[in-house]
Amino acid sequence: MRKTEVFEISLLLIFSALNSKTIIAICIVAIVWGTTFLGIKIGVETVPPWFVAGFRQFLASLILLPILIYKKNLKWIGWKNFRVQIILASLMLIGANGLTTVAEKELTSSLTSLISALSPVFIFIGSMIIGMEKFTFRTLIGLLMGFSGILFIFWDGIK
Repeated sequence: MRKTEVFEISLLLIFSALNSKTIIAICIVAIVWGTTFLGIKIGVETVPPWFVAGFRQFLASLILLPILIYKKNLKWIGWKNFRVQIILASLMLIGANGLTTVAEKELTSSLTSLISALSPVFIFIGSMIIGMEKFTFRTLIGLLMGFSGILFIFWDGIK
């Protein structure tokens, strides 16, 4: 059985148990996340990487802010929490999204997405180092499942 046949069978089994709203949501997420690295690669060919990273965040805020206002979920979190959120947002913009965008100037979008797909492993290891996470069998199974999914997707490019 070929890799594509296994993939098609697994998709049929998964999608047959879901309603149409869930399937549409999954497809939207797959399209948006699936084109992120390609979009960054196209962007950094003509525009400076830090501008691309900042523009992505700005665009996301333009999309999410009206949704939060419409749903009445925009609430003040207090100065202490606001400060924490500003620090985390800055780290996300500079560390995760910013450096990924800078890396795509030199790396292929496939390699960048592969490295990004490994981020749960890096986060888990870092969380263990600082004592936020304990190593359990359940965590090991989750990491192995995620890593095997990455291998499955990128197998042809790894060989």
